[in-house]
Amino acid sequence: MASSGSPSPKEEQIEGGVVDLVSGNEHNKTKKAVGFIPLDIIIDILSRVPGSSLIRFRLVCKLWHSLTYDPRLVDLHLDRASRVAPPRVMLFFQNEEQSQRKFHFNMLEDTWKPRNGLTSDSDGILSTPPCNGLVCLYDYHHNIRLCNPTTREFLHLPRPTRNSKSVLSSFPKCFLGFHPVTKKYKVVRFFYHQMNHVTESYDLGCEVFTLGTWSWKYVGSIDCYLTGQGINANGYLYWTKGVNTVIPDQIVAFDLESEKFNSIAVPDFLSYQIIVQGAMFLVQLEGKLCVVNAPYDSPGSMDAWMLEDPINNVWIHRFSISLHSIPGYRRRPEPVFIHNGRVLLRWLEKLFYRSLDNEQEDTECVYTDNCLNSSAKAYAFVESLVSLDSENHHSFIS
Repeated sequence: MASSGSPSPKEEQIEGGVVDLVSGNEHNKTKKAVGFIPLDIIIDILSRVPGSSLIRFRLVCKLWHSLTYDPRLVDLHLDRASRVAPPRVMLFFQNEEQSQRKFHFNMLEDTWKPRNGLTSDSDGILSTPPCNGLVCLYDYHHNIRLCNPTTREFLHLPRPTRNSKSVLSSFPKCFLGFHPVTKKYKVVRFFYHQMNHVTESYDLGCEVFTLGTWSWKYVGSIDCYLTGQGINANGYLYWTKGVNTVIPDQIVAFDLESEKFNSIAVPDFLSYQIIVQGAMFLVQLEGKLCVVNAPYDSPGSMDAWMLEDPINNVWIHRFSISLHSIPGYRRRPEPVFIHNGRVLLRWLEKLFYRSLDNEQEDTECVYTDNCLNSSAKAYAFVESLVSLDSENHHSFIS
């Protein structure tokens, strides 16, 4: 029989103490016992479990609940989840259900079966690309929310301090980024002082919300029009400069640490004798900024250039693939991720795999969903435990 001072089978050693795995109560006296697992090993094991499963662990006991918020587990889990190959795919779309508009985040498993990730009532909204499992949702009425579809947590941001003029256009107003050194998440929002496409006269104010604070910070203005969804890579947010991006002249970069703007040169497209049949656009592939040329409406080739060295502005031509074999070609295809010599392309309601090296290899359609209309998005996604750190301003969807 165990002595009265020995831990029970439902206790675990943690940081020099003993914690009851059911109650979560920590004993003051350090204990040792055969078969007890040190906390660092528990964290290592849990970091390999999918985020959606870890969230369910919060219901087990106080200890399991607290562990899912432990920064060591959050960081290690995010690091491992970011290296899952191939990446998971998250679908974002909106529809009408019983006269109520709803938005949906659906996760696709590695077998390409959809799993209902998150559904909520909402007016028409826009979504930023995911950033470490977080997304920013916003509308043209200055309602802005951060969301973690894995933890089902929402953070309603304070109303912007500076309101835009009533300008409705395709220009996205909010962007979400993360700096790998400062570890800070920031929402970057633009608002119009002046916008005239005829004279190409622009004055866009910019303010930043840093997760963990509770106010917007005005950081200045720029005198150009920004196009694109704001690509987050290596501590920067990137857009193409100008309204006409058939062949962009420059890329605008926003440093998420210094909160300053600068411009970088685009690749030398002419050296590749590219026939541009549609607007070029920016994406993130393999964690890096890419410029993609994909023609509209008629078969051709898709080319992608990758910013290999952002310090010295070194670009490489990452791939060129024929689009002739894609059935039902219409509108512009968008690359989602690269894995094992193939690129996953989203083409309206379909997801395709296309070989980067073998033009003779058949194009493989892996998923079809009629909900993927022109406004829907398909993102490479990481299930993360990153918390929206504000005790009094978050809510959960059950």
